[in-house]
Amino acid sequence: ERGRSAFAFLTHDWDYEQPERTDGGLVYHRPGMHISIKYWAWKNEQGFATTIRGVDPEGWDRSASLGCLYVACGLGPPQAVPVGAGTAHTITKRLAQHASALRQVMPHLQDSAIATLLKRCQGRNLPAD
Repeated sequence: ERGRSAFAFLTHDWDYEQPERTDGGLVYHRPGMHISIKYWAWKNEQGFATTIRGVDPEGWDRSASLGCLYVACGLGPPQAVPVGAGTAHTITKRLAQHASALRQVMPHLQDSAIATLLKRCQGRNLPAD
């Protein structure tokens, strides 16, 4: 429920459908874009990830981490979108940090800019020059 409230701006301000619940998180959909927010754990590691995926009718399908897009948009360093998580307190903190970063990135993810940004970041933690 904390995730739904932290990311409610996606449905209110950016015309995304109500989120779909998945294992460990939420996925928001709108035509051409999907945003996945999830907590993951593997062995002794835990993390929090937000991924943006763009799909175009012309055939491209790319995804990138929120941290990489944040840097590519010139909004700040990757440390502003931390991914490490362990305790419930840290997860709550990550929800707020990722929601804040995504609010700042969303205006940059319009029209043809999304394809360029996703291409720069696809498969990378930081954007390519």
